[in-house]
Amino acid sequence: MSRSLYKGVYLNNFLKQLIVNNRVDSIREITTRDRSNTITPQFVGKRIFVYNGKDYHSVMVTSDMIGHKFGEFVGTRKRAIYKKKAAKKKNK
Repeated sequence: MSRSLYKGVYLNNFLKQLIVNNRVDSIREITTRDRSNTITPQFVGKRIFVYNGKDYHSVMVTSDMIGHKFGEFVGTRKRAIYKKKAAKKKNK
């Protein structure tokens, strides 16, 4: 379900203050644990480090990402890796 238009986009207080005070350009690394933040045009061209529950992954924001959430670009689950079974030897 999409967010109502009258509520606007979701940004936590830290990222909101960066945008309001025009400090997005001055900070080298922006880290966030809040994966539900919406990507706004002010973040285009910036490298954002997003927490996936174990460690931080870097996301380079492009113009195609505007309107999406940070969590969409960082996976939280490992892929299942299955071991191959060894072939049985025939005894004669």
